[in-house]
Amino acid sequence: MRLTHLADELGISDRTARRAAALGLIRGARSTPRDFLVFRGEAEYLRENWAWLEPARRAVRRLPGVSFAAVWRAAAASQTRDPDRIDLVVASAVPQLGPLQIRLSRALGRPVTMTPLPWVLDQPAAIVELVDHGRVLVDLADHWRRLKRARPAARMRIGPPKPPETRWP
Repeated sequence: MRLTHLADELGISDRTARRAAALGLIRGARSTPRDFLVFRGEAEYLRENWAWLEPARRAVRRLPGVSFAAVWRAAAASQTRDPDRIDLVVASAVPQLGPLQIRLSRALGRPVTMTPLPWVLDQPAAIVELVDHGRVLVDLADHWRRLKRARPAARMRIGPPKPPETRWP
């Protein structure tokens, strides 16, 4: 699906959709320099979750000192619809995330958990999970590009993925 069609469905401007795609909130790929195609299943996820993703993006942008925030874990999963709790990875100049977490939880009307970005950077499996499944809400310091560059080394540190178990009768 083309990004412009998705923007129409979500009731947002093409510019907002292009910014969300460039940021990493909307997943897809460029088919040409002027055309962006949304990944399969992404449009459905966004239709079901845009009602909380867009307010979350706006609310995080208003938090003081936050230079990076990305949704991860269950809330970022494509099969999740309107999650009970929102898990965020956050880079903040504010040392204590508790007050920010409370403020954001009140704004969104649901619990929010915040994991500091430095903790994620020390956990190779967390880097891989965040890059593979995370959805960026705010990135004022180019953290997302650095995380994507760090992913191959993190994947090597945790080893190859385990094959699924097969059980024979």
